[in-house]
Amino acid sequence: MFSTWSPPKTAPPPAKRTKIIHNATTATNVTKPGALKRMFESGDWSDLTIKTKDSGKTFAVHKTVLCPAWEFARAACTSGFIESKTNVIELPEDERVITAILRYYYELPFEVSKSETLSILVKLRVAIDKYGIDGLIRNVEHAFKARLEAETYPNLVVIGATVFAEAGDCMIPMQNAIAAATRGKMSEIVRDMNVWSQMQESPEFLRRTLLEILPPPPVVLSDSSSDTDSSDE
Repeated sequence: MFSTWSPPKTAPPPAKRTKIIHNATTATNVTKPGALKRMFESGDWSDLTIKTKDSGKTFAVHKTVLCPAWEFARAACTSGFIESKTNVIELPEDERVITAILRYYYELPFEVSKSETLSILVKLRVAIDKYGIDGLIRNVEHAFKARLEAETYPNLVVIGATVFAEAGDCMIPMQNAIAAATRGKMSEIVRDMNVWSQMQESPEFLRRTLLEILPPPPVVLSDSSSDTDSSDE
């Protein structure tokens, strides 16, 4: 019997592979406008949870967003402590404070609703200093100063006491702003015994506000004639 000849089998050509270069341009193209917003709001592809201690509110977030930009999150995820194993970070701050911080890292606009009290901005300013989020400072301090103009004098005293109760140089701009805003309300404050008593419970707040009202001390000029006489002797 004669075997039927057939051409030798050849392996198919290798499939062409697309070479992916990971660089800043690639990252920018992947994160299209609105993508971070959708990721933050939906929590899709989340690999990290941030939980508030008091309310138990949880945020489904992403290491690829937070860790490159936020040193605190990066340390928590890579330190070898329990957070890096459970992928859950528990924070003591108010959930509205955490929301504002996360919105910043997801490149969403800074927002403070009219229903929010000034105390939230104070808490947020403290958290910014604690977690080293310098990029939020200007927005928070500007919003705080702008909101003071519409506040009643009883609220100014309450907020002023709160601001001056916080330690650290980071609070100086807010302290200056609340003292300046309260200056114009002192006529009403001293006539309201309850509010006046509350203000006296914060001596530094009271002192700084009075300094805003009082004229600067006179400049003492040296007596040139006395200097001349003494030089002649």
